[in-house]
Amino acid sequence: MTIVPRWNWRSFLLLFVLLIAGLVIFQVLRKPVYRVFGDFMRPYVAIPAGAENWISESADQLQSRESLILQNRALKKENDKLKTKLFDYETLKTQYASLRQSVGLPDLPNFTYVVGQIVVRDPTAWDTTFTLNVGGNKGIEPGFPVLILAPQKMGPETVEHLVLIGRVESVSRHSAIIHTLYHPHSNLSVYLPASRLPGMLRGSDYVNDERLLSLQYLPRSPNLSEDEPIYTSGASPFTPEGLLVGYLSKGEDGALTCKNSNLNSSAWVRSAADISYLRYVVIPVPEKTAK
Repeated sequence: MTIVPRWNWRSFLLLFVLLIAGLVIFQVLRKPVYRVFGDFMRPYVAIPAGAENWISESADQLQSRESLILQNRALKKENDKLKTKLFDYETLKTQYASLRQSVGLPDLPNFTYVVGQIVVRDPTAWDTTFTLNVGGNKGIEPGFPVLILAPQKMGPETVEHLVLIGRVESVSRHSAIIHTLYHPHSNLSVYLPASRLPGMLRGSDYVNDERLLSLQYLPRSPNLSEDEPIYTSGASPFTPEGLLVGYLSKGEDGALTCKNSNLNSSAWVRSAADISYLRYVVIPVPEKTAK
């Protein structure tokens, strides 16, 4: 037989007192217990918090890296665009320079101008030899003269004038090798209108640290003047008459001429053009061979 306990008012009073005592004890012991257990559990609680922070920082770094990669790609695309624009600019500049060489050139009867760009220039033969990007495909042949437009002092004014600087040495289909007047094997028939004298212009030498051309086969005692202009004689069928070549210049002894033998003398000539930074030239091609 089961005995069921009976609840009376004393039992309820005792339960109420116990609850009140439990609440009072909890309020008294809550802070010390929380402090003790908090200090003990803090390292274990901090581990996942630290891991979360590390994961968050790694995600930020990964995002920053991806952002840098995207920025780098964008800068590369922009750089490629700028390179393309620069190439287009250089192309237009080249075309303009070529057109500029053709504008204002004086008419040469029975000749047509061909513009060529220097594509090869050996530093060891900078003043004597270079290669053009035009050749037999434009009707160019060995012996043809090579000209440039160069500023010349004409009284109080400075004007551009056609100046002969060399000749075509050899030709392929799409290129031509040029020997300038400074080349040791250069020979050019010239004429001095003021003195009415012919001569032969040959390769150069340095005089007073200046590269000058040698004018030979002059009369023994010619009547010459300093800075007298020298032009092509037209003796060659490939070279038009009257192209400016250079000007008479004094030698080391201050004289214009020097006696070579009892029959003739020689003189020094300063070229009428500076070819140090040359990029484009023009070649007069006889119309019967021009293409």
